[in-house]
Amino acid sequence: MPKTIRMIMIAALIGGLLALVLGLITAVAGVTDGTGIAVFTGGCFAVLCYLSMRGMAGNVNARRLSPAEQTALLAAPPPPGKGAVVVIRRGFVGRKMGMDVALDGQRVAQLKSPACVRIPAPAGPRELSVAMPAAKAAPAAVAVNIAAGDTLFFEAGLKSALKPSLTLATVPDPAAAQRLAEQTPMVAALA
Repeated sequence: MPKTIRMIMIAALIGGLLALVLGLITAVAGVTDGTGIAVFTGGCFAVLCYLSMRGMAGNVNARRLSPAEQTALLAAPPPPGKGAVVVIRRGFVGRKMGMDVALDGQRVAQLKSPACVRIPAPAGPRELSVAMPAAKAAPAAVAVNIAAGDTLFFEAGLKSALKPSLTLATVPDPAAAQRLAEQTPMVAALA
């Protein structure tokens, strides 16, 4: 069964159960016109359930690193001949929708807010991008030149839920970026 049909069925079941419970409560309370309110409320809740499930349908279960693993990873230098890119996502808008992080067009991580990821990258010019297909927002991308042994920090976000737009910007102060990465839960990069 297609995923969309399954989500619609689950949302309809939840909305129907809510309508039934509200209908029973209004009947027991003696409200004479409670059926319409119960059906309307159940229908609205079903639509909200479907939209929530659709927004999170593309999420990946990324492994969260322990604080000790995160501290060790942030303190370690990049592998020989490589640099590292740290992408930090914070903010409330769309926080449970996965934001795909790609390096040279290859998805390397997915972040739900708040989260960060450290990605080892070959030295040289690269393209770092973020995308959220569920939010129907245009991807944001930046060209970066990664030097061997360097760690570059970027902050990614979703500006608005009504007219979604993604942001991806460098964090200019390395010390502040390091502190921000240490305070944000870290996930492992995708294999």
